[in-house]
Amino acid sequence: MMDPISLDIPAGTRLELPIWLALALGSGRRQVLTVDLPFIYRDSFSEVFDADPSVVDLRRKAPLFYLLLFSLMSLGPSKAGTAAATAARVFQTRLKSVMDAALNASRHDTLSSTARFENLEMALFRVGQTDRQRLERWNARYHCKIEPNAFLKSLHRSSQNKRPRILNDSTNQV
Repeated sequence: MMDPISLDIPAGTRLELPIWLALALGSGRRQVLTVDLPFIYRDSFSEVFDADPSVVDLRRKAPLFYLLLFSLMSLGPSKAGTAAATAARVFQTRLKSVMDAALNASRHDTLSSTARFENLEMALFRVGQTDRQRLERWNARYHCKIEPNAFLKSLHRSSQNKRPRILNDSTNQV
C-alpha cells in the first residue's frame, strides 16, 4: 500500500498510466519506468485471438485496439512485435465479417452485427454501408444526371468552335 503523504513511489510499484505518459517516461535515454503491454496484447490473450478473433468483443475490451497498438510500436519489436503480428491476423479475419455486415446487413439487424466492432472496424463498416447504399441508388437509377468530365466539356466546346460554318447566301446579299 502506498503512503498518500509520500512524494516518492516505491520501486516495483505497478501503476496504470495513460499511454502517452507511459511512453514518454518509459522511452529515451533515461527510462523512469518499464512499460508492460496491456492485457489484450499479451501472449495469453493472443491464444484467444488465434482460436477465433471474431468472438472477442473489442468494443468492450479495447475500443481503440489498432490505434493503441500503433502507439505501442514505439516500444520496439521486442515488446510489441508479436502483438503486431497477432493484430494483423485479427484485422484480416475480422475485416471479412466487417465487410460482410456492411454489404449484407439490413437496417434492422445492424446493431447485432456491429456490437463487437472496434472503432476502426466501425468506421470501415460505415464506409462499406454508405457505398452499398450508393450502389443500390445507382442501380435503381436514383442517381443524378451523368455529366461529362470538365475536360471533355472543354474539348467538345473547342471542337464546336473550330468547325467551319456554312453561311447562307441570303446573308451575303447586299
